[in-house]
Amino acid sequence: MAETDGFANVGNRRQLVSYVGLDVVMKESGTLSWRPHISKRGNAYIRAGLYMAAVSSIIHNKTLKTYFNRLKDNGKPGKTGIVALERKLLVLIYTLYKNGQDYSPDHR
Repeated sequence: MAETDGFANVGNRRQLVSYVGLDVVMKESGTLSWRPHISKRGNAYIRAGLYMAAVSSIIHNKTLKTYFNRLKDNGKPGKTGIVALERKLLVLIYTLYKNGQDYSPDHR
């Protein structure tokens, strides 16, 4: 919350994801192209906190563990799955804060 100033300068989810540096960028040059990666241009402190939350959620949260395992079953590397969980957690935190709701693990 302190790093984002209470989401005061964030208008939507895409801006927040970009501010944190979890947005996907493509590197292309003529006929050459590299695989997509996250930009890392954003706030490293938030990314570090989200990383630990994502790793912990794989162990303790059944819904997010299912999401991570589905990504792994589809052939994604483990680190890619963790970054996807980081983004999912960030958007979840933002949405819950903006709507003034509490987290419910059974909610779909």
